Amino acid sequence: MLPIRTNSGLAFQSQGAGFPNVFSGYFFRPLLQGQSGQLLFLDAAANLNLGGGLSQQSDVSMGGSVRLGYRWLSSDQNWIYGVNAGMDTRKAYSQYSMQAGMGAEALTKNIELRANGYIPFYNQADLYQSGYSGGSLVDNQLVIDAWNRYVVSLSGVNLEAGIPIFKWKKESIWIYASYYSLGGDYVDRASGIRGRTELRLGSQLILGASLSYDDIFLAQATGYMRYGSKPMIGNARDDIDTAEFNFLALRGAPIQRDTDIRMISAQQDLPNTIALNTANGKEWVVRCTGATSSKSSVNCSNTTFASMIESSRSGDVLLAGEGATLNLSGQTVDSQGRPTLLLPTGASLYGIGSAPSILTQFGAVNLNQIFGNRVGERPSINNGVIQIGSNTTIAGFRFANASITGIDADRILVASNTFDGSYSPTPGLTTYSDMALPAIDLKSISNAVISENSFSTPNLQSYASATGDPSNSNVCTSSGISGICLSGNAIRIGPNQQGAVSSDVSITKNMISGALDEAIRLDNVNGKALIAGNTISGMRNGPDTNLGAAIFVRQWSGSSNIVLDGNTVLDNEAYAYQINLGGSVSSGSVGTDFDSKNVVDVFEVGLCRGSATFGNGSDDKYGDDFGAMNCDPAAPATMTYLAKGNYVQTSGSDPAKYGEDGFDLNIGSSARFVAQIDGNYVKIGNTNEYSNPLTADLRGNSGISMSVENNIMDGYDNPIDIQGGTVSGIFDYSQGGGGVVIRGNTLTSMRNPYLVSLGNVARNPLSAYTSPTSIAPVYSFVVDNPLYSYMYPSPSPNANQIEYYLYVPGAQSSNDFAKLYLNGTLLP
Repeated sequence: MLPIRTNSGLAFQSQGAGFPNVFSGYFFRPLLQGQSGQLLFLDAAANLNLGGGLSQQSDVSMGGSVRLGYRWLSSDQNWIYGVNAGMDTRKAYSQYSMQAGMGAEALTKNIELRANGYIPFYNQADLYQSGYSGGSLVDNQLVIDAWNRYVVSLSGVNLEAGIPIFKWKKESIWIYASYYSLGGDYVDRASGIRGRTELRLGSQLILGASLSYDDIFLAQATGYMRYGSKPMIGNARDDIDTAEFNFLALRGAPIQRDTDIRMISAQQDLPNTIALNTANGKEWVVRCTGATSSKSSVNCSNTTFASMIESSRSGDVLLAGEGATLNLSGQTVDSQGRPTLLLPTGASLYGIGSAPSILTQFGAVNLNQIFGNRVGERPSINNGVIQIGSNTTIAGFRFANASITGIDADRILVASNTFDGSYSPTPGLTTYSDMALPAIDLKSISNAVISENSFSTPNLQSYASATGDPSNSNVCTSSGISGICLSGNAIRIGPNQQGAVSSDVSITKNMISGALDEAIRLDNVNGKALIAGNTISGMRNGPDTNLGAAIFVRQWSGSSNIVLDGNTVLDNEAYAYQINLGGSVSSGSVGTDFDSKNVVDVFEVGLCRGSATFGNGSDDKYGDDFGAMNCDPAAPATMTYLAKGNYVQTSGSDPAKYGEDGFDLNIGSSARFVAQIDGNYVKIGNTNEYSNPLTADLRGNSGISMSVENNIMDGYDNPIDIQGGTVSGIFDYSQGGGGVVIRGNTLTSMRNPYLVSLGNVARNPLSAYTSPTSIAPVYSFVVDNPLYSYMYPSPSPNANQIEYYLYVPGAQSSNDFAKLYLNGTLLP
């Protein structure tokens, strides 16, 4: 008996009926051979799978098949019998799947019978997608019609019989008919039939095609080929021997089987499934109240807005529909006497149309699609205060005479709300109360986002002024009433009573009108503060606090990164309301006697602006917390300030008022200020001589690095006015100084030709009355256009000479003025 040799070859099968396109390399290795034709062998194939139409992460993957088989001849050598067993592997979606395979065969020269079975045993259902087709709210639970989609490995059995229909010389054509059965997880078992035709060219090359039909794959057509080395040692001597040779060579041919795993994409339907929170594995609690456009899928068990809040717990999602109104006037009052409702930490409150997508075990579920669209006015919160904690959202509500507060909280979102006023026990345009609040008032918070809200005319809060200069102890003195200041902020963020700072805030795309003194106010906020895309109009002003600014940032410790990007400030006509005679700090009404001493600035910075380097007199009022604004020399406060793409157009026109500024930068001792003012448009309408599109007041031992570039600045007075100074009695700048770059700007002044004013910007290390032998520069300047600066107090420079002077307090003549060093060179 001629022995079987080790042989190998290549095969290809086209895509179809659960298989991809498969390129195979096979290897057939005899292990034991007997004298009567018995053969123990190893049959292995390595597959390269391409495509296949399944939801795999890649259309290219590797696979393999291995069988241990045994073949033997009948005693008359007319039949070859064989059995085999092994396993196959193929990548499903993210992981590989495996199946056990076993088969039997009985072969003659004129008939072939085969049976093969396949049993997946590892990763037979690989999950690749989850989702839902609909949902409902039932008894405070989210119930969804969910589904999972898997790549499923199919088990099966195949019974096949074949006969030759043509034979000539070394070639033959065989036809086969088979019955098979398929099944798997989430797939109904189905039966099918298959017919195939195979052209055999000797014992080395086979070409074939098949056509099958079953209820899973329907009709499928495939083609295949195999070419390999000779399986049997020796040669045929004639045509009769050739037929015998080819028959006996079948003992060394690869097993006719599926070398790949048959797979299909299948869906598991899970109707009426309770949604779980992927963060903690617990059931989502979704409470709702009010009317929506999809009541058929909503069963709101909370009859009122108040009962929904009162029954809520941490982690709940609260949804309020049309008609839902929360009147806070009956709530328990806080320590200041304000009616306050505490929203549980981690609970989120949404109005109809603003519901979120929440993460479930079946992916993100959009609650808007389930809860429905708004069918009327948005739900409202009135007459009190909502206090929020960490991991809290409030979105989609109308606030009327109501405010949001938060203390010592992390991860806060306030979005898509409208605020008509803010909380006050005496609301109204002309009334004030010390219990009034900004619309949003947050203390010692972090990671807060305030976005796409609308604010209109916050109510007025009164407060006692700070004590500063003994000669003028009350900052907000006016009309005989001392020490009462007003504010009406839309957004205020600052430290708590223990001084713990806020950090990392984002204030974007809000609309603010009618705020008083400050629309957006940040007090000692550390980390990054992004203030972008906001529109602020119609600013009002209270008694003279000199705090008035559309966007006001002050800091006295720590490090911050302030970004003002793309904000718009319009119609900044200031009205300086006075307190009526006989009024009090607690409550009262404003009069018609306007203070002529101040207007509202636009973008104001107060960095280390405390009593150490800033006075508190009639011309330098600063308001509350004045003494606490001093910075620690051992730990200077650092602010990086970027203002780009902002648009400012104010309309003030009363020259009797103090000037208004576009950028008002006030930097005191123990400050480190790095500023970039780039690409802004600032038009100042006030005709007072102190109205500047940009002014910087740099004092004491402060480190400055500032650039003012590519801006359009149009003002009545100097477009850029930079002053270096100090309070009386302090002449030490030994730790101060820095550099300023001014270039690429378009500057326009209505009043005079002094486009840039630089005053008091060099230092005299000696006393005010000593003629020094040398002057060391404090600030170096890089400029790209002629600058004009006037002496203080007189005279003005002539058109042919540019002079920069240091004003020494108490100087009596021009001999007491020292020339300024510009970029290290003494100017002539």
